[in-house]
Amino acid sequence: MKKSLFRTIIFYTVLLCSLFAVLLIAFFFFSSYKNHQIEIQNIQEEHIKTTRETLQWQVEHYVQMIDATKNKYENLQKQKLKERVQAQVLSMQAFFDRYKDTKTTQEIQEMILASMRNIRFEDGGYYFITRLDGIEVLFDPKKELEGTDMLALRNSSGVYVVKETIELVKKQNEGFYQYAWSKPNSGKNAVQKLSFVKLFEPFGWIVGTGKYMDDIEEEIKKEILENVHMMRFDQKNNNFIFIGQYNGTSLTYPALGTNMLHMQDKNGFYIVQELIKTAKNGGGFV
Repeated sequence: MKKSLFRTIIFYTVLLCSLFAVLLIAFFFFSSYKNHQIEIQNIQEEHIKTTRETLQWQVEHYVQMIDATKNKYENLQKQKLKERVQAQVLSMQAFFDRYKDTKTTQEIQEMILASMRNIRFEDGGYYFITRLDGIEVLFDPKKELEGTDMLALRNSSGVYVVKETIELVKKQNEGFYQYAWSKPNSGKNAVQKLSFVKLFEPFGWIVGTGKYMDDIEEEIKKEILENVHMMRFDQKNNNFIFIGQYNGTSLTYPALGTNMLHMQDKNGFYIVQELIKTAKNGGGFV
């Protein structure tokens, strides 16, 4: 009887110890598994955070590069316009000084105009001349305007462009002037144009040349988009900066020239539409 009781006690003692050991092992296994899962989650969150920071830095860096390229190109274009006009006025002054004692004013003017009329720059630019009283002297794209009073002429925004140009040169002799103007062979009557004008004092002529801002913008876009290699920031994994327009057209790899506005993922999510919406609201992650 005593032996049977002793065996029973031993049996249950061993059973309880075994059960306790199993529970203890299970507890440590669960704790280890839970800690492992937390560690994995922390690693994933840190990876996502690092990836977001990298993406944000790359995009902001590229946007800064675009802004720098834009400013640099615009300044170069302004300098080019200024140099063209200043060089022409210097040439006109030299011509005037050479013939002022041997030819009449009208003869000198006709010779100068003849030499300038067919000048065209590689970007399609040309010279124009207006008198201080508003009479158009040289405007080769529309010769019918030559000899007419332009003071009352207003552009599509109601601005007296010629009048303001005259006020500018009277005040500071030369300078830049931006305004809306019709663009030859485009059918557009309100395209922003940047001009540089300078007074040629012997005749009271305002000499100028300009360039349409949309042409400048297209040239800037072309220069930026040609540097595709600068858009790749992770060559190994083929990660890259992509650029698109608000109408959904992709301007870069991998969908160059394709309108992606109605592209959906497997869940029916309009990816590009959401990208455009986010960009219009100031930017962010999608």
